[in-house]
Amino acid sequence: MMKTTIKYDKVFQKVCRILMIVTGAGLLLFGIGIATEDVLPSFLEEYLVWISLFGVASIPLFPLSLLLYIDTVVYFKRLEKNHFEIPVRKKDYEDDLGRLPRTEAVENCYAKDSKISAVLALVAFGIFMIADLLYLNRWIDRVESAFVMCCMLMFFHLIFLLLAFVLWSQRDTRKYVDDVDIRNGRKVRYNVMSTIGLLILLSMVAAFSVSTADSMTGYIYKSKISSERSQW
Repeated sequence: MMKTTIKYDKVFQKVCRILMIVTGAGLLLFGIGIATEDVLPSFLEEYLVWISLFGVASIPLFPLSLLLYIDTVVYFKRLEKNHFEIPVRKKDYEDDLGRLPRTEAVENCYAKDSKISAVLALVAFGIFMIADLLYLNRWIDRVESAFVMCCMLMFFHLIFLLLAFVLWSQRDTRKYVDDVDIRNGRKVRYNVMSTIGLLILLSMVAAFSVSTADSMTGYIYKSKISSERSQW
């Protein structure tokens, strides 16, 4: 029987907390450094480059560590609700949830996560469909290729709709189980925090695709206008 791995332990949570505090301080110093650059004491000016580098590095690390820390808090709360002991080190239990001390057996307390996650994915799908239509409305009368570009964007953004269907199917407790339950041959469903993290990542890519398409179409339109003016 395939074991159910322990997702997090207290050691990992502590690492996330430290990283969150350090990178948060880095962002704060970065903001202060930019705001006070013109009035910064001379003896600190030589450190401004290092502060800037640290701040830039903290931009992706802070939200990542924050999300992971929140996820560990949620995971531990759910372990407790399922009557598991919170592990200090996963390796002490061979990274097997089945070996973790437990006072009572309950299952699928969080099956509703699948419905909530599916709704979140549908909301993201709707947002980007609206963004695609706004793009089309802006350029359809000015650039011939705008309709084709819009169709490409919509096709790519269908990933949110596909994700919603996948998440909705995970509500079946006969086939799926919470990440704080023993698998017993079933698959582990995505919890809400995992879904939010995935949606943030996909939304960043989707937003970049819309922005890139808009910039490219704008460049094509400007080139078209310049060409028409040159013929006059």
